[in-house]
Amino acid sequence: MEIIKGLENIREKHESIVTLGTFDGLHTGHKKIIDKVAEEAKNKNIQSVLVTFEPHPRLVLNNTQNAIQLLSTIEEKIEILQSFNIDRVVIINFNNDFANNSYQDFVKNVLIDKLAMRHLVIGYDHHFGKNRKGNYNSLQDLTEQAHFEITKVDPLYVEDTVVSSSLIRSCLREGKVRVASTFLGRHYRLDGKVVKGDGRGKALNFPTANIEIRDTHKIIPMNGVYAVDTIVKDQRYKGMMNIGFRPTFTSANYAVEVHIFGLQENIYGEEIIVYFKKRLRREIKFSSKDELIKQLEIDKEKSLHL
Repeated sequence: MEIIKGLENIREKHESIVTLGTFDGLHTGHKKIIDKVAEEAKNKNIQSVLVTFEPHPRLVLNNTQNAIQLLSTIEEKIEILQSFNIDRVVIINFNNDFANNSYQDFVKNVLIDKLAMRHLVIGYDHHFGKNRKGNYNSLQDLTEQAHFEITKVDPLYVEDTVVSSSLIRSCLREGKVRVASTFLGRHYRLDGKVVKGDGRGKALNFPTANIEIRDTHKIIPMNGVYAVDTIVKDQRYKGMMNIGFRPTFTSANYAVEVHIFGLQENIYGEEIIVYFKKRLRREIKFSSKDELIKQLEIDKEKSLHL
C-alpha cells in the first residue's frame, strides 16, 4: 500500500476507483465501502485509492476545541488500512482554504486530474465540498460530463442498528466498550506515554502506569474500571485500567492509569497502547484501604478471564 501525504506528492497517475472520507474509526461500515472499492478495482483491473483528510475537517471548521472527539488518529488509520486491499492512500491536508473548494472543483481538479478516477464509491450519507453540497444525488450530473461511474454503498446494520462513527462515540461515552468493539470490528484503543503518577497504586500493591494520552482529541471512555490488554515494548499483557478521580482518595486528580499483570520493570517514558475489552464497574468510594484492595483483587480476577 502506497501512502501519499499531500496532493503535491502525487507523482504517478493511474486509472483508479476512489472512495473518500474522514473514515474516523475505520469501523465495519467503512470496511463495507472499502471492500467494495477493492472488489471493483480487481474487476476493472485498475488501482484502488482511498482519499482521507488530516486533521479531521470538524477540527478545522468548528471554532471550539472540543468540536469533535476522535476514534482514531491518522497513524492508527494507516496501520489499520495495511490489512485492507487498498493500493494507495492519499492524505489531504485539510485547512480553511481547501474547505472552500466546491465539490465540482474537487472532483475535477483532484479526483479526475490527479488520480485519474474512473469510478467513485461513497457511503449512502457522505457529503463533501464547500457547504457539504457534494453527495450521491448531486454527483449524478457530473458523471457524464467528467466520464466516471458512481456507486452508493448502503448502510451496514449490526443487530438492527446502523453502524456509524457517532454511534460508536456514544457507546464509548457510556462505557459500552464491548458494544463499541462490535461496531468497530476490533477493540477501541488509546495510545500514550507512561508518566509519573502519585504512587497510590504501588502503596496498595497494585502499581499503575499513568498514561498521558498522545492525541488530546481522542475520546476517552466513561469513568470506571476496565479489563484491558496493553502493548508495552512490543509485548502484550492483560491488565485493568481505572479512568477518573479515584474517589476513595479525596485529594486525587483525574487520571488514566493501568495496572499491568506480570510486568515488574520500570516503564516511565515508554509508549503504551491500551485495548479496551470490558467495563467492569463504575468508580466507587471505599470506606477503607482494605476494602479497596479486596475489590481490586476481584477486578483482577475478572480481567484475567477476559
